[in-house]
Amino acid sequence: MKINDLIKKFKLKSKIKNNFEIRNFSSLDIIKNNSIFFYENNDLNFLKKKLRKNKNGVVILNKKLYKSYFSNKILSTNPRYTFFKICDFLTKKKVVKEKFLNKKKIGKNCVIDNSAKIGKNVQVGNNVKIGANTIINNCSISDNTIISDNCVIGNTGFGFIKYKKKIFTNNHYGNVEIKKNVFIGPFTNIERGHIDDTLLKDNVKIDAFVQIGHNSVIDTGTFVTAGTIVSGNVRVGKNVWIGPKSSIKEKTIIGNDCLIGIGSNVVSNLKSGKTYYGNPAKIKK
Repeated sequence: MKINDLIKKFKLKSKIKNNFEIRNFSSLDIIKNNSIFFYENNDLNFLKKKLRKNKNGVVILNKKLYKSYFSNKILSTNPRYTFFKICDFLTKKKVVKEKFLNKKKIGKNCVIDNSAKIGKNVQVGNNVKIGANTIINNCSISDNTIISDNCVIGNTGFGFIKYKKKIFTNNHYGNVEIKKNVFIGPFTNIERGHIDDTLLKDNVKIDAFVQIGHNSVIDTGTFVTAGTIVSGNVRVGKNVWIGPKSSIKEKTIIGNDCLIGIGSNVVSNLKSGKTYYGNPAKIKK
């Protein structure tokens, strides 16, 4: 679909250098060519740096930043709302295709409890174990992973948009990707991503009653212990230990080899190789 046709459809004010074809929608973390994305903050230098290598993309901006940014742009009083309305349209028109094409695939030597519910949009590797009453949708699971009883993985997360005194549901289009040798304890909820996937890399170990928000990435060898809340868009490094009942603020970055003490409230980025604890979490000297 041509970008000018899309803009005309939604009656948007814009400035476009060439009438390129829209093939995707993107987040600013993973920007795809020929895609549409949005930006809500007012840091022009950050935006320029992010879009430096982008080819044939258009960004939805608020009034303040729209005046200062001189590449392909769309004006909106609420960029997030406009972006997800366009996402809904592109998905319904099948401009953007579903990742797994709505097919279920189960690998060899898997043990799946009869009460578990595995959706169509799920890919399961070899030697995977899935416990009783677990519900999985919109997810790929690699080899040798264990998912305990009563987990919910790949459902829509907590996403709402306030616009003109109304509340709208923020649809999710990403999935959950679980790599090899992952353990997920009982009663854990892992949300699918808004745009990009929620990702658990190799050898990640998740305890019971853990919440992992949309678009978060948990890197190799990290342990997330019981009752922890990981908000949306969090980046956790390699070999991190997160103590029981800790909470991580959205969009926080945690470096490699950190130790986070029990009951800590992480509200800012953490440097690699340090021990943190408390509310707010601070370095133990």
